Amino acid sequence: MAIGYLAVAVTAIAFLLWYFSVGRLGAGRAGLLTGVAPAAAATIGVAVGRPLPGPLVWVGIAVVALGLVLGLSGGRRPAT
Repeated sequence: MAIGYLAVAVTAIAFLLWYFSVGRLGAGRAGLLTGVAPAAAATIGVAVGRPLPGPLVWVGIAVVALGLVLGLSGGRRPAT
């Protein structure tokens, strides 16, 4: 039952959120959001009691965050 829930419900929600993001931000800017996955994995790992990630992981998270800030800042560019 749990596997079915994960396979159907969570995946459906993820797709809906993804397509909403693509429609609102545009494909190029929404693609930047894929960089959130490693940072989310590190954060969730710490939250569930795993050891803290090493320094290079934190550097990577900072680079991803900077990329998101730079990529998502500013107004929406019109399609050409």
